[in-house]
Amino acid sequence: RSVLMADNEEDLRRSMEVLEEWSTQWRFIIKCGVMITGESDRKAEERKKKGSKWILVGKEVKEVDHYKYLGIEQQKKKGWKRYVERIVEKGYGTKGQMETLGAHQGGLRPSTAKKMVDVILRPAIEYGNQLLLLTKGQWNTIETLMMTVAKNILGVPTST
Repeated sequence: RSVLMADNEEDLRRSMEVLEEWSTQWRFIIKCGVMITGESDRKAEERKKKGSKWILVGKEVKEVDHYKYLGIEQQKKKGWKRYVERIVEKGYGTKGQMETLGAHQGGLRPSTAKKMVDVILRPAIEYGNQLLLLTKGQWNTIETLMMTVAKNILGVPTST
């Protein structure tokens, strides 16, 4: 799969040209035809009225509102909302599984439970963070999950 990212329409069109040239040179076929643009709805409508289309290897590229690549969902609007909701839900499920394995007060030692968090929970939550442009609220949601797990391990009330 190829992923192209650009700051503006001109750069994106140039990137698409380079990809097309490269695919011809190295003799590979581009089958995908899905993309997300960060442009506003108004700007997209203006572009469509002008008849301007996204073309790659002679075919029109379909524009979508969301796309999942390597397990990370990106949306045209509200950026990473679906992805954050999914990983936090998955995180709370993992928290329950870790409790079953003894990661709670009166179970494993806190140091052992922390190692479980580092091995099981953190990789699932932190995967792809280098790419994400999360809002403060989204980071707070993830932080709340981690604090809930830590409080559970230490036996501290979650309301603290």
